Amino acid sequence: MDDEKPQEEARDAVAEPDAGEPTAGEERSLSEAELKLLEEIKQEGWDESTYFTRLFAMQELEEQKRGVVVKQALGKFNFFLHLTAFISGLAYLLLLGILYRPALPWVFIPIGLWVIGISYHFYRAFFKAPKPDAVEKPKRQKKTSKPLGWIDEDPQPVSADDAPDEVDKNSGG
Repeated sequence: MDDEKPQEEARDAVAEPDAGEPTAGEERSLSEAELKLLEEIKQEGWDESTYFTRLFAMQELEEQKRGVVVKQALGKFNFFLHLTAFISGLAYLLLLGILYRPALPWVFIPIGLWVIGISYHFYRAFFKAPKPDAVEKPKRQKKTSKPLGWIDEDPQPVSADDAPDEVDKNSGG
């Protein structure tokens, strides 16, 4: 009898979802910017097409900002990878100069050039990196007008079904 109670309680218990997982009835929550856009659509009286156009533009801008942040992080990560290679290569060259004395003055040439290269990489990764707020806006393309009577180089072929029936004007018919 006592064995049946825990089994019944286990059957009646509802599995609770994890904190990160949305439940079946729960919808995706909107961000602050999306909520502001919803308020603006209500105030201005926009139609849905304007709302979705602005929503997609806002999401594209956020994605570009994320791309800039990822690019910064990868630049810093790559610098540390190259710094590791620099330190191990520097150790090799110094060990070569110490063990083989005639090579000692010559190992400073690649070391010096390598120091210049790694310092430039450090500058690019940490100081010249674009800021996440400075996202490049797409440039407007200037529409070029074509003169009257413009003929495209590659005209679309007209099929026999679409061509109008031409009547010979000289035959009178």
